[in-house]
Amino acid sequence: MDPAAVGFWGAYFGVAIVAFLAGAFPLAQGLPRVALLMAAAPALNSAYVVAALGWFPGGPDVNLRIQGLVALHNSLALSALMLLMLRTQGWVWRAWFGTVAVVLVIAAVSFALPPRTAMLLGTGYATLCTWVALALLFSPRGLRHHRLAWLAVASVGSVSLGLISTAWIAAAGPGVSWQAHAFAAAVVAAHEICMAFAVWGQFSHLAELQLVRAYGSGYDPVTRMRSVETAGQLINSVFSSGSGRIGAIGITVSNLYALENLHGRAEQHQALFVLATRLRNTLPQGTQMCRLGTDTFLLLLRRVRDEGELMLLARRIRERLGRPVTLGSGEKPSEVHLGAHEWRPEFGVGIMVVAADQNRAAAVNAVRNLSRTALAYPSRVACYSEEQREVAERSTFTPATPAS
Repeated sequence: MDPAAVGFWGAYFGVAIVAFLAGAFPLAQGLPRVALLMAAAPALNSAYVVAALGWFPGGPDVNLRIQGLVALHNSLALSALMLLMLRTQGWVWRAWFGTVAVVLVIAAVSFALPPRTAMLLGTGYATLCTWVALALLFSPRGLRHHRLAWLAVASVGSVSLGLISTAWIAAAGPGVSWQAHAFAAAVVAAHEICMAFAVWGQFSHLAELQLVRAYGSGYDPVTRMRSVETAGQLINSVFSSGSGRIGAIGITVSNLYALENLHGRAEQHQALFVLATRLRNTLPQGTQMCRLGTDTFLLLLRRVRDEGELMLLARRIRERLGRPVTLGSGEKPSEVHLGAHEWRPEFGVGIMVVAADQNRAAAVNAVRNLSRTALAYPSRVACYSEEQREVAERSTFTPATPAS
């Protein structure tokens, strides 16, 4: 192998070792399953690369068969991760068992084929799984507005290119140029980096969740927002530094008190934590968030054009927060609704556009009252229309069309 190719693959294995050792961090936080997920990806990918380069003992035929089987195993892991991140419920296990059955059939057939053909079959199916995963990511049930959406797309896209390039290297033999090795090493390393960030970004809240359940709210670690005591400072800073019109959104959750009475303070803290996390993943950059009480959130956006812009955001908030929350201890993500102990939040969303020089206390009280009024509406969204000078429900309010 060309020395340049050896250097690129050495760089990849360095990235893989760092990603593998990063699994020790969630393990130290008491999250062994998350640590296993972070460490398993670089271990399996490294085994696949070693087989593709022909470095396992036993000769080329053994390496080709190992490469095909590891590719099939990686396709199972990718399928499981995509199904969980898509937050499906009704058909998640049926789809998973169907995928396992297909992989077992392909693995059995591959043993009856020549080693090179078996490798191409395994990597071909794994590549097909990456294309299906990309289609699911862009589907209506995909990640869409999730903050990890493009990171997941980059991860799946890089692994698809990595499968194709390494399969070509293994099939072509030792005469492959160093440029092909460099490209394959780069895309596989990019996949390792994207996977590490995506896994930790998706499950890092579990480490903080343990502290939330244990200690409750001090500086309000439950929601990681400004507490009621310091909300006034945030509101003053937004209105003082803002120019033009400011968008205010109030969210009142009406059944938090009932949740505490039924299941205790820890479950209430967990529910608040999950709702705040969903809000943070839904809102655009620069949105200021704080709490106005035990059951109310306040969101402030600078330089808002009209009520229509807030209506689109309120619709996304309603869809995201309306999903049930899985409560209870353990490491299962609260976004994956596969448990029996579920709680569905009842909330109202009030929206209002105010001038920066308007009475800020009156504006905050008005949007909080709007969110409480919205609890009586079927749409759960209420807004104050400047044109109509009255409170209107979402279903009767038509957002203004943005200027083209």
